[in-house]
Amino acid sequence: MTVEDVTRWLAAARWRVRRDLGQSQLEGLLAGAEAALAATPEPRKRERHKLIFELALAGTQPDHLLKVVQHRHASLVTRLGPAGAVTQWKRAESLRARGLETPLPVAAGVVRRRGLLDVSLLLLPIVPDAIDVAVLASDASCPGARRRRLARELGLVARELHDAGIDQQDFAPNNFLWRPNPSPHLLAIDFEHARIGRPLARRRRAQQLAKLDRHLHAASAADRLRLLLAYARGDAVEARGWWHAVASAHGGLARRDDRHLRRTATRASRRFVPVSQGGWRGWARRGASLEPVLGALARTADAGPPGCWVQPLGVLGARAAARTWAAALTLAQRGCMPEPRGLLHRDGRGWLFGDQGPGWRALADVDRDAARAALVGLCGRLLCYGFEPAALPAETIRLIPGPRGGWRAVALDPRGLRPGRRSRTISARAWSTGLLGSPGPASALR
Repeated sequence: MTVEDVTRWLAAARWRVRRDLGQSQLEGLLAGAEAALAATPEPRKRERHKLIFELALAGTQPDHLLKVVQHRHASLVTRLGPAGAVTQWKRAESLRARGLETPLPVAAGVVRRRGLLDVSLLLLPIVPDAIDVAVLASDASCPGARRRRLARELGLVARELHDAGIDQQDFAPNNFLWRPNPSPHLLAIDFEHARIGRPLARRRRAQQLAKLDRHLHAASAADRLRLLLAYARGDAVEARGWWHAVASAHGGLARRDDRHLRRTATRASRRFVPVSQGGWRGWARRGASLEPVLGALARTADAGPPGCWVQPLGVLGARAAARTWAAALTLAQRGCMPEPRGLLHRDGRGWLFGDQGPGWRALADVDRDAARAALVGLCGRLLCYGFEPAALPAETIRLIPGPRGGWRAVALDPRGLRPGRRSRTISARAWSTGLLGSPGPASALR
């Protein structure tokens, strides 16, 4: 998609405009959008079939978003149905009618070819001073008071949405905007993939809360419990019940994600690419540099180049390699493992590798009490996200600097962590003490 394509679609689309705007105002907005596209042709976000532009229609600063989605590669069922832009429009109006705060789209446009959906366009107002909650949650410099308030308000808004019958397929922090001054502070956005019906059943609520919780892995257990306490409207007994229900739902989500990644991460896509080079097989993130890793592995099988960690996986067949690669990506999404750059195997042996940040340490290189605290945190995260940590070897664990000081423990070998096999009796403190008592062989990290 090019800017010329988008400009042509602006003129060719059939538009639906907000009730308080007339046809002349719509024409003015479209003319302004065309001029803004010519002045700022680079999109703010580019995906395979989607572009998002920031446009200045009423001044010099961006005040509107234009979302353009191309559907010609979608299924026939999708192309015969309503456009996502119109669906998002109707759901935003329905939410407003139910008393929930969300920005209303200004206009929605649809381009069809021979009756089939080709392109949808959505013009949205930019909320002044709003911050994506996903960005705010990952900001290590965010004050503690704001984090606590954010946790409480996320819980309150989630309860309102679920009570109103909003079943959001992608229930994640990036679907909320934080406003520092107006009340309410949180706005819910992007309901293209939501269903609106009766209030959600308890099992579906737990799944939705688990989806939200897995994106907040950097948050403390206290903040996650604070969110559930707000969701339970201050009832501590109900909040504890939701804590256990969410932990159980994580196991099912982990198994589902593992199956999904086995299919998508082992074939060419915009994120991943298969590797077949000089006898090596495997998968890597698209754009990852493999030559330094291949050169280092050719010299010594247990070390990587500077700035890279390499974890030997021992004997590993092709099917086990695919399972390991998917498990590593799943654990990285939960903050239990550093982001892997790729997995390579040759002659029945495998190696997992990724970028190594500054200040990484082995368990034996850090004060015992600090190491135990980091291990307790790792065990808690693993149990919460539906993984059984009992089979995790000590030599595959590293300590990395935490976002707010101290140490954070991560695993480098995902093979001992099976999704959805969560023990209900394991003690994090006993597990960490056992690992520190027998640290195992020397580290393979260089």
